[in-house]
Amino acid sequence: MLSLVSEATKICPKCKEEKLLLEFGKDKTKKLGVSSYCSVCAAENRLKNYRKDSNEEKKKLKSYYAKNKAAFRNYSLKALYGLSSEQFEAMKIGQNHACKICQTHESNLKRGLFVDHCHETGRVRGLLCQSCNTMLGSAKDSTLVLQAGVAYLLGKT
Repeated sequence: MLSLVSEATKICPKCKEEKLLLEFGKDKTKKLGVSSYCSVCAAENRLKNYRKDSNEEKKKLKSYYAKNKAAFRNYSLKALYGLSSEQFEAMKIGQNHACKICQTHESNLKRGLFVDHCHETGRVRGLLCQSCNTMLGSAKDSTLVLQAGVAYLLGKT
């Protein structure tokens, strides 16, 4: 049954090409569950509209984002770190809703907690405040750089 769905096609009304349903964006309001136009044509149309009136398009995107903030957050967590929103919440509870390094509670943070991960392996290490996350990034995740920084602060260099 699954192979029939992946092989199903539809004709894009703009480019007039028959394409796999996988080449169309998702749209739950449509009968087939996909948008009218293929992803390529939809992207071209968005770019055309953006060039015509970028301020209006920015307003639309900002409004859409504001209405769908949780969905964007969930998508980003999954796409970037492989985390579900439930796993993210469990991590926050496990860390008492505080940065894993400086222990600042998320209620005292302007932007909440960020997912920290190893850039080499992609492994999630924990949740950090923006300052601690930036510190690690600025040090390029190097323990040698961070140890040298500690030595400097202690006046040992």
